[in-house]
Order: sequence, then C-alpha cells, then structure tokens
Amino acid sequence: MLRWMSETGAGSVRDLRERVIWLARTADLHIDGASAGRWLRDLSALAYTEVDWRNDRWAMGPPVVTRLPMSDGTAVLTGSRRAGLVEQIEASEVSVLHHQPASAAGDLPAPTSIFIQYDDVNGLREAAASVGATYAGCAALKLAERLPDVRLGPPAPPPASSNATVERLAEGDGIVFTPSGTDEDGLYRLKLQGRLAHLYQLDGQWHHCGLAVGVFTDHARRGRSVIRWRGERQTDNGDVGTLFVDWGSPLPPLHARTLTLCSGLPPRLSAAARTAIYGNVPAAVATAVARSLSQWLQPA
Repeated sequence: MLRWMSETGAGSVRDLRERVIWLARTADLHIDGASAGRWLRDLSALAYTEVDWRNDRWAMGPPVVTRLPMSDGTAVLTGSRRAGLVEQIEASEVSVLHHQPASAAGDLPAPTSIFIQYDDVNGLREAAASVGATYAGCAALKLAERLPDVRLGPPAPPPASSNATVERLAEGDGIVFTPSGTDEDGLYRLKLQGRLAHLYQLDGQWHHCGLAVGVFTDHARRGRSVIRWRGERQTDNGDVGTLFVDWGSPLPPLHARTLTLCSGLPPRLSAAARTAIYGNVPAAVATAVARSLSQWLQPA
C-alpha cells in the first residue's frame, strides 16, 4: 500500500480507506474504516504522508533520511518509498536494517521501517543524496524546538438549538461523547452540513477546533495531566527514556510526529495500562511536547 501511495502521489482519503480495506481483505485481514484511519494516522506520524482530513486529501512527502536522537549512528528513511529506492540505499556505503513494527490486535501493521546505520554524518548525507533523498538532520529535535502551543481556533457561532446531533465530551477516561445541551463549557461535536465538526465553549465563547486540540484544552481546563516520562539511560547530550500518553488523548499530528521520529516506530499500545508508549524520547523532547500541550510532565 505504501508503494502504491508513493507511485500515485496524492488522492482522496475516502478512496484510500476503501483501497486499504480491500487490500487487507486480500490478505484475509478483515478491518473496518476506523482501523484504516488509524493506519493512515500512523503513516502521518511516521512522516510518510501528509493528511488533510477536513478536505479529504492525502499527499506523500519526498523521501527523507533523518537521524534518530542520541541513537549511536542510526537514521530512518521516511517519506515516499518508490520501487527500487531501498535497494539503491542498500547498494551505498551504509548498513540497512528492515524492521516490521508490531501491531495491536485488529489493527494493520505499519509499513516496514528502514533503519540506516552510519559511521559519520557526511557519509549519511552522501548516501541520501545518491538516491535522491533529502537529508534532514535530526527531525525529532528540530520539530521539538518549533512545536506550537495548542490553541483553540477562530470564534464560531454556537450550535443551532434545532441541531439534534450535539454531543459533549464526558468526564473521565477515554473519548466518550454524550447528547447534551450547550449551557456548559467543554468540547462538543456535532454534524454541520453532513460532516462531523468539533467546537469548544470556553467561558461562554465558542471556538472552532480539532479533536486533539479540544481534548487537550479540556485537560488543561480541568487541571488533568495525561503524559508521563521515564528516564532509562544517560548520554553526553542528556537523558533518554520512554514517554506514555493515556488513551483517549489523541496527539495533534505534529506532536505525534515529533515523538514517533525519536524511534522511527509507531507507538506501542498497552491495553493493560491503557497507554500509548513512545520509545527513545529525550527528556528535552518530552518536556517540549508536554509544555506545548499545556501539560506538566509526570514521572512514570
């Protein structure tokens, strides 16, 4: 599927979901549209593709080689992966490792991650250039320095009293919306012109927002922290560890990409702890992600 997307370049999210479901069934994997959507979000977090959910569009990024932070000479290939690209890299002066990420029950596995081991940065840069890929330095550290603070969108009119689809995010764990009036602050979802939309009411004022922004705005309003970090090793450039995010707290795309590009792998999901787990996250990156989401970083 990644190969087909790389050759096609761009298209409709709705059409892509149907193709993912069809291809999965040819391998006797029976999934629904939600699973296909989660798979596409993993591809976005891994920087293979850009997704515009609101306008029903996806587009592949160019092939990029980016170093993993504090990883002793390891980089990962991301972006478009056309036929022959990996073989060309394997023929250059670097060592290439293939790794198949694990997947949760009922979900599709992410594409095989292509890791590149190198002796020096100049050699890595030359290997990338030799196959037409862009060398991006350490994308995770660069993104962490530029993460925007989560903010609600522009003002919005309140939902019409006749709109029977209005629901409000319930308190507690997970994302559960229940039918509701509009007299309380909080995150609401409703259908507008046949499409699902999210609005946030804060101090009586209504704002447009995405689901992730609305959820973390709600966490901040309630004084709730859902992010933890555990240090696991020390390097000359700082501590590195594992970051945990509670289920029901979807990260904005740029934050998810920052954490995912620390390891080159999608997060592991722990059903027992009900958390998404990101590996090889430097303390500075964990702090930057938490701060920009109006969270305080808890020890794990």
